[in-house]
Amino acid sequence: MRAFQAASALILMVFSTIAFGKEPVKTIEVFSTTESILFQIQAQKKLRRPYKIVFHDLNAVAQFEERMSEGLPGTEAAAKKALDEKVRLMGGDAELERQVTQAYEPLTRSIELGLLEYPAVVINSHYVVLGSDNVELAIREFRQWEEKQE
Repeated sequence: MRAFQAASALILMVFSTIAFGKEPVKTIEVFSTTESILFQIQAQKKLRRPYKIVFHDLNAVAQFEERMSEGLPGTEAAAKKALDEKVRLMGGDAELERQVTQAYEPLTRSIELGLLEYPAVVINSHYVVLGSDNVELAIREFRQWEEKQE
């Protein structure tokens, strides 16, 4: 499975490279867990980069569900009433919808990109480095791959 994913990513890059020549890094998307993302954010803040980095926390849905279910009573009727009150206090249905959408965004984006393994770093929506969320390593591997294509 992993070989297929890597081959798919390389095929996409071949088409990009043929069409556009050497591709500048414009966007990097990091798909990982909360703890690792916090570390990466701190590391990237120290560096000035000409590209945009987007961190996708794959724990976001579980964290949202945990927040919403925290402190709910054991009976269904009481839990529904308590949950309705939580939603009211957070700002109503529109705010609940916004938070649900935000929590699912990392998963939605990973599905759009066809990612099946994590952690992963995606460069320019085409090149995928699996098994690491290290941005510098991913860029280095991307550049090495590009040089081999010339």
